[in-house]
Amino acid sequence: MSITEQDVALELEGQKIQFQKDIEDMILVADEMKEQEHLEFLKTIKTFVWEEYTDSVRDRILIICKTQTAYHKYKIALLEVNVLHRKIDFEIEQAKKSLEFYEGLKYKNDYESFGHCAFDMRKKLQFGKLESLEERTIVCAYKWAVKNCTINKNPIEHFRQLKKGYENAKVGALAPQIEDFEEKYYGVKP
Repeated sequence: MSITEQDVALELEGQKIQFQKDIEDMILVADEMKEQEHLEFLKTIKTFVWEEYTDSVRDRILIICKTQTAYHKYKIALLEVNVLHRKIDFEIEQAKKSLEFYEGLKYKNDYESFGHCAFDMRKKLQFGKLESLEERTIVCAYKWAVKNCTINKNPIEHFRQLKKGYENAKVGALAPQIEDFEEKYYGVKP
């Protein structure tokens, strides 16, 4: 296959168009870099055939290319750092959520029912296990449980749930234990 003059002309035209786009890109970057001298020089270029330039123009274009290459490398490094920071930030947030979840499991007492929790709070109060309470009352013990206990791994919404759970437990499976406890510590007989 032979190369015709038309093929050569098309190739040269393609090179001119590409070189023109390259110079336009270089102008944008020089503007972004605030390189006024480079910007003014690049705007003076009117022909886009490399061979038609003098050696000094070629040298100047190459210097600008080196400067802009370093600038692009710097921008790429910044982007990589930003991406890394976003990834690290995301991983830190995930770790914090996991830690919060596991700490919640570690420090919260989990009970099978409101009645069991309420009964245990009354026992802890009676035996001095809730010394951190402002007042040593059953309501305060129930409020402490709202913050520090769960029922089947679910949070307790309000202390009244414990109050109602205790009343239900008094007639349910815990009735004998609650009767003994109340008789011994509250002086209440069934």
